[in-house]
Amino acid sequence: MSTIQLLGDKFDGTPATVSPVSIRPKGDRTRRVMMVQPASAGGNFEYIAIPRQGMLYLSGALEQWDGPYVYERDIWFEDRLGRMDPDSDLDGIDILMVTSLINETPRGYALAREAREFHPNLIILGGGPQMSPLPEEAIARGGFDVIVIQQFLGYRLIERETEYKRLAQLEDLAADGLIHTGRNGKINVFISDDLHTPPLRAVKFRNERLERLKGWKSRTDSMGMICQARAEIGQDDELADALLDANVKMLYLGVESNNAESLKAVNKRQEPGQMEKDLVRLNEKGFSVVAMTIIGLPYDTEESIMTLADWVKQYSRYQTANLLTPLPATSNWDLKPLNANGDLLQEGEMRPYELYTGRQLVHEDERWTMAQSRDLFDRYSAKLTSIDALYGRIFRILGNYRMRQARSVQDLSETTETMRDWSQQVQQAGKEFGENLHLRVTELAETFRSVSQPLSNARSEFVDNLRTRINEVSDSLRIYAEMADTGSKDVAASISVRVNEVTDLLNSVLDSTGQRQNSNRAS
Repeated sequence: MSTIQLLGDKFDGTPATVSPVSIRPKGDRTRRVMMVQPASAGGNFEYIAIPRQGMLYLSGALEQWDGPYVYERDIWFEDRLGRMDPDSDLDGIDILMVTSLINETPRGYALAREAREFHPNLIILGGGPQMSPLPEEAIARGGFDVIVIQQFLGYRLIERETEYKRLAQLEDLAADGLIHTGRNGKINVFISDDLHTPPLRAVKFRNERLERLKGWKSRTDSMGMICQARAEIGQDDELADALLDANVKMLYLGVESNNAESLKAVNKRQEPGQMEKDLVRLNEKGFSVVAMTIIGLPYDTEESIMTLADWVKQYSRYQTANLLTPLPATSNWDLKPLNANGDLLQEGEMRPYELYTGRQLVHEDERWTMAQSRDLFDRYSAKLTSIDALYGRIFRILGNYRMRQARSVQDLSETTETMRDWSQQVQQAGKEFGENLHLRVTELAETFRSVSQPLSNARSEFVDNLRTRINEVSDSLRIYAEMADTGSKDVAASISVRVNEVTDLLNSVLDSTGQRQNSNRAS
């Protein structure tokens, strides 16, 4: 077994950005690195593929590394790009790096094994919150050469200037259309839980976090921030106000339970009575509160779980639900695991990590079987105002919009191809006229191709210029059509009609984009 800790003292903490064009340095010093995030098995947020920034940071570190090799990096995010073919997609790769959350682990192990089968000399590294605490299993099941370890080191602060660089980088990505901009003109950003410091403890860390937030104030005007936090922020008006000033308007809070005995059993240092006060205060200050709850705790009953649903809805706008799930390097990991059939895991069996989604019990519990726990989860979730359901609707709307946009572009493409065919016919009516018309159709087709870029992030200047260009080319086409001799009048008239149809279609798309932009500016 091999384990290693990777540290980059020259890395400034800025993640690499993903570009459609890879810059490929040449020379014997070059090593090609493929970083893979395996496909998710589902669970919370299964309706949206979320790329984790760890690989972007690592890519940035390798880019800045001053050593004997120059690293050419690619990132493969299976939930967006589809499943990797370890045979063809790793051809020419020197180093494969795989990270995974717990329910992505079976796919991660399989990918590493297949990569070894097709490319025996490939160096394969694994890491992340699942493999790092369990390096022996990862090497045995996945055949990794190296497992990167070093987890849960406590609070670690990067340089303030690095935080500012990251905020600026988000704005650049949005300007390039790589991050969706909402109807209010803002980009939504889920930031990490490094703002969850309890105000009544870790005073030094809290004070530093407060000063950093004050520096964010003018740098996040274009953003709507979402942050995981602790409800104790409700006892610290100064910190809460700094969050609001930095546009951190939605808080995910670890409410867990309103059962004091259950909280004590899992070493959660909070009192339900104080939790209520904190939640009330945060709601009064204008935060949109998302209460994260856990059911299946040691003293839970079906009755108390249903009561929790009624209680938590009084103090939060949205809620999330998870059944107690053992995770590596936590106190619950020693609970007796179940296999995929709901029976006790036998020696030599691998845990069914694909079921570690928080939607069923995966450990022995005398109160509920695995099947019964699924029914319990469904009944409890049905009583909540689920933030998951809200995001699901949002992303379905976005998906439908993208489909409509794709259909519009396809319609434009098909129309221009038809016009190309007609321009060939018109050449028979006169060589000079035909050549000119063919040239103009080509210009119009090239203009249409520019529309295939995401219009949802188009700027008004671009829209106006494009509309002017379309009108100019369309007018020219009509003039050439009118110049046709008597023998080609039917063809010319047909082309004129199609020009009108295409222009109307394109203008309707541009009008829709312009209306959204005007609405965004007004709001």
